[in-house]
Amino acid sequence: MLYGALSGAVAIFQAPFLMRGYWPVTMFSVIDLLGMVFAIHAFRLCQQERREEIVVEDGAVNIRRFAFGKSVRELRLACYGLKLIRSDDPDFGCRRLAFSVRGKREEIARDLSPAERASFADVLWQSLRRYSVPLSTEMAFGWSLFTKGPYAP
Repeated sequence: MLYGALSGAVAIFQAPFLMRGYWPVTMFSVIDLLGMVFAIHAFRLCQQERREEIVVEDGAVNIRRFAFGKSVRELRLACYGLKLIRSDDPDFGCRRLAFSVRGKREEIARDLSPAERASFADVLWQSLRRYSVPLSTEMAFGWSLFTKGPYAP
């Protein structure tokens, strides 16, 4: 549907040029369209294979990340000293979810929407409660267009 909409927009935009005989303009616009379609298709193909597995077992959290054309990245975090950090925005919901251990942060659930990330954080924290992993909530405000003046937050 996206490719059809792009093709239709280029065809409508290029019709007057083609009628006046300016075919090189149409040719370069079609080449640009093919480049955009290829870039969108390649990006969607790479994002399609991206996923993350998080397993809590035996006092540790195992994180396995899969990506298109890359090797599997595995990370094992012991629950001792681990903290789950949830960054919430009043307008957008849960913006970020991360584990913190020894001053380092490992962000998780990046591909989820804010609502999905919030429900995932609740379920994950319930599974980590038996290992006494604390949940820390931070306020993460979005960028404001107005930093000074009457419209500043």
